[in-house]
Order: sequence, then C-alpha cells, then structure tokens
Amino acid sequence: LADTKTSQELIENSMSMMTHINKATAPKNNDIKSIVTDAKSWWELVKDKEIISLSCGIKEIDDCISGLQAGHLWAVGGYTNYGKTTLAIAIVAHLLRTAKEPMLFCSLEMSQRQLFEKILSNFTRQLSSYNRRNTHLQMVADGIDTIAKSDLEITDDIFTVEGIGLKIQEMIIKNKKPAVVFI
Repeated sequence: LADTKTSQELIENSMSMMTHINKATAPKNNDIKSIVTDAKSWWELVKDKEIISLSCGIKEIDDCISGLQAGHLWAVGGYTNYGKTTLAIAIVAHLLRTAKEPMLFCSLEMSQRQLFEKILSNFTRQLSSYNRRNTHLQMVADGIDTIAKSDLEITDDIFTVEGIGLKIQEMIIKNKKPAVVFI
C-alpha cells in the first residue's frame, strides 16, 4: 500500500482496521441476568446524583437527560438558523469553563476560525468583530487563553461517519479520548 497511498491514508487505513478488530473481538455478555445486574450496579452508583456525568450548563436540558453521559447520542434537529450550532457552542463553552475534558467539534458548514470566534463570543458575550478589535481587553484575552489551553479539537475537513470515527480513534491513541463529540 505504501507505493499507492499517502502516509495519512496509511494511518487512517491502519486505524480503521484496528477499530474493526476491536469491535469484532470485544467480549460482551448479552443475557438478561447480566444486563439486570449491570443496570442495578449502575443505579446504585448514581442513585443520589442529579447530574450523572458532565453538565451541559443548561439546567432544563440537564434535568431531562441527567447530564451528558458517556455512550449516549443526542441529536438536535431544527430548521436552518434556528440555533442548533449556537446551542452546541454554548455547551462547548460551558465545558471549557468547567469540565476541562477533551472534546471534538466536527463542522460540516463552518470553518475552524468561525467556530473559534463563535466560542470566544460566548465567553465574552460580544460580537466577533468586537473581539477582533479589542484583543487587549482582559475578558477577550482570558477567553482566548482558556480556549487555547483546552483539549478542544475543531475539524472542518471531515465529512463522513468513518472519518469522524477515525478522528476519535486518533484522539484516543493520543490519550485524549473526547468526552463529547459535536457534529
């Protein structure tokens, strides 16, 4: 393959093969007694907790879903310009302030710079144009510093489920398993 593929393609191919091997060989017990035992053990661990994992920072959502839990998939749908990306950015900004966990934001429509500017605007509560003109202000500098020190990765060049899966595998290999993935 080395003669016909780039080094990046070889890495992605290898990571894909490792992912399939891991999924195919991972043992899992499917009998109902094991499932019930596992559920009861989990309930014992979380019985007095309102937020089971990471808070998304929006009380009404946290109340409904008990926080952003590992392995859960949440899809937000709506018409164009109804605030789906704004909601995701508000959650990212909250997690950057509080959780300090690795995250992945895969954008299919916006550039990395646009997303960075929107996240910064959430920190400063100012328009991007204001932030660009006033980088000397402490609140702008603090927002930039918080984002820069985070384990947030923003991609604007992955357009397939397989590509997103490979990116997640790459982050895991780098010991930065994302706590939350936004697409």
